[in-house]
Amino acid sequence: MKLLAYTPAASFDIEAIWDHSAEYWGPDQADRCADEIRDCCYGLANGTTKACAVGVRAGFWKIHTSSHLIFFRDLGHQVKIVRVLGIAQDADGIRNWTAEVFGRQQSHQMDTEVEVLAVRDDLAR
Repeated sequence: MKLLAYTPAASFDIEAIWDHSAEYWGPDQADRCADEIRDCCYGLANGTTKACAVGVRAGFWKIHTSSHLIFFRDLGHQVKIVRVLGIAQDADGIRNWTAEVFGRQQSHQMDTEVEVLAVRDDLAR
């Protein structure tokens, strides 16, 4: 199983998704939504979930959950979750985000802003 890492932006996204879900649909639904995102990320790390390449930049991938897009990088030994965005977000918002992230001159900056979580099969569930 690969290491699973989240950028600070991805961690914030997941917290904001939980908060929004809890406000509109209650904490039980928020937990189910967060669990779905978590399970998808674990699936990426253990190789049971497949994704498609993002056309914006080589090395970036995305996967759909029921209502979110998870953008990530597969670094061989590690899956790095970069952002988690709502599918309902407008296309301009996603284009602006990708221009901001992928337009950086120093791509290693994203690599240094990571909270690494070692996820092992015996700890994942």
